[in-house]
Amino acid sequence: MGWYNCSAHGVRVPNYSECPECLHERLVEESMYRQENIARERADLARQRATEDGVCDCCGQRFVERTRVRPNGKRWTGVLARHEANGVCPACANQYGGFD
Repeated sequence: MGWYNCSAHGVRVPNYSECPECLHERLVEESMYRQENIARERADLARQRATEDGVCDCCGQRFVERTRVRPNGKRWTGVLARHEANGVCPACANQYGGFD
């Protein structure tokens, strides 16, 4: 069994094994890389949720923006008439007859 000296740290290490200092540095670097990826994914998810979330002008409830209901063909009356331009959440449209 032979030995070699790590050129980066000057540590004497058995052949076919990794320098403990190099191993530690590599593990720390990989851990930091994983943490950065997790933080980036969380930020992307938060941005995605922010673009998907809408707030209903009628009831103030948060909902998925792509489900916003707008008048389709006929004009809204009553409570929904005030929100004809922006539309409302599906719950308000259902409650006040926006799907008729």
